Amino acid sequence: MFKKDQIFEFTACLFILVLSILLQAQILVTGDITWLMRIGEKFLAGGHYYTDFFEVNPPMCIYIYLIPVLMSKLFAITFTTSLLIYSYSIAIGSWLFCYSLFKKILQDSKSFYRINLTIFLTFLYFILPAHAFGQREYLFVVLFMPYLLITVLRAKQQIYCRGLTLLAGLLAGIGLAQKPFFLSTWLLIELYLILKFKNIFYGLRNETLAIIGVLCFYAISIFVLTPEYLTKILPIINTFYYVQVQFPIIVLLLRPIVVYSAILFFLYSFSQQYCRQKELLAILLLATFSGLIIYLMQHTLWFYHTLPLATFSALLCTALVSEYWQRNNLFLIQDVDRETLKKLIYNIILFLLLTFPIGIGVYSQLGSFKQAVDFFDKPTFKLAKSNPGKSIFIFTEDITTNYPFFDYTQVATPSKFPCLWLISAAERLSATIKAPVTQQKAQDTKEFVINTTIDDLLQNQPSYIFIERYDNYYAVYKKHSLIYTTKLLYQHPANNHFDTFMQNPRFQHFWQNYRYQGDLGNFSVYQKFR
Repeated sequence: MFKKDQIFEFTACLFILVLSILLQAQILVTGDITWLMRIGEKFLAGGHYYTDFFEVNPPMCIYIYLIPVLMSKLFAITFTTSLLIYSYSIAIGSWLFCYSLFKKILQDSKSFYRINLTIFLTFLYFILPAHAFGQREYLFVVLFMPYLLITVLRAKQQIYCRGLTLLAGLLAGIGLAQKPFFLSTWLLIELYLILKFKNIFYGLRNETLAIIGVLCFYAISIFVLTPEYLTKILPIINTFYYVQVQFPIIVLLLRPIVVYSAILFFLYSFSQQYCRQKELLAILLLATFSGLIIYLMQHTLWFYHTLPLATFSALLCTALVSEYWQRNNLFLIQDVDRETLKKLIYNIILFLLLTFPIGIGVYSQLGSFKQAVDFFDKPTFKLAKSNPGKSIFIFTEDITTNYPFFDYTQVATPSKFPCLWLISAAERLSATIKAPVTQQKAQDTKEFVINTTIDDLLQNQPSYIFIERYDNYYAVYKKHSLIYTTKLLYQHPANNHFDTFMQNPRFQHFWQNYRYQGDLGNFSVYQKFR
């Protein structure tokens, strides 16, 4: 029979899961993911980097979405539906794995400690991500979490099923292989265990050998299956990618989630000596620090890049609060004296810290819902929806502008690029660095994107072409030498690159087949008439 606390625990987790499913049904799946699924479709058909599609992410970011691509083909469902089924399946499996680990890790603690962590993990898995549900950072977290908790058992020198440790290592290896930044989490935790046990060979365990095996197999697959990524894509990424997206370090550090994690670092240093679950707290602290590294190394303010930091820091906060509640028996207070009052005030501070990730999740869900409502109300969406089976090309440098049109209608895109961001990056690099070699590289890259796109347009002859007129974007303004701020500007003229294309004689000839139909929202619409 279930105990009352277990009934409450599972009821709360089930409620969060059902709420998540209802919310996800109302918001847009991010175009980053469905673009990778479209690449996966081309990859399965024999496509290659550079010649058949252009993508900056490593091959594992394609491989990891091949299952929902195959599900979509097998069951005749949309990419968005198959992706949600896939993501929920992985997350629920990871949650069940972690629940069994929490029970073993916290068997000598009070039940509310496990309940707190379990419920918060459910919230972090299913509510916090909002529109980033299924993103690469999200999949890294859910695939890596069982391994992280197994390392807690290792640090406590507790035994766990050998087969499950191997499974945790395989899952973690797949999650880590998506981006090189993710390896920092694994390396920090392994370094902690090696130093703790003063044995350099302690890293050779079932789960770590499984991770190493996955990474080695993956490295070989890159050379065999996708060598173009190393020879063609990486040189372009190293030159152009962060010119387009990076923000100053001071802006990254002033983000609320970074300040929040810094507060937790301070609280940990102050309270860890009084805590019972020292190993759990130490590993969550290292994971939080690695989440900060992952976020900073990517140089951007994109929400999904903060998911590892937000998830690990929220679990660390939950563990710190649970330790304090357990140590001070705040549920059994009868008389309120001065010392008890101090404890209550400190408890309120901890509780407020605990509500911060909840606030992020609610804010993200509301923002995602508004984005979906705005999109489905756009006249361009209605036009695309009324032209199933046709092809549409959009002059934009923003993938989030592009892909909802193709994900939620039955129109197709003719391009090998997710959007025209690489032209913007080349122009910014050319304006920043005047060295002849750099100028030539920027010009060659622009010509490559333009000529490849024109080839695609000539081959596919899209029925409609949308030219983005206005865009919402984040701009960084320098107030003085050390302080930067961010400001969201609305109705900013979009950098659509149409004028650049019009300088090309091939495109001029192609463009003679299109006639202006009018402005719809932020877009000028042209239709093919011959």
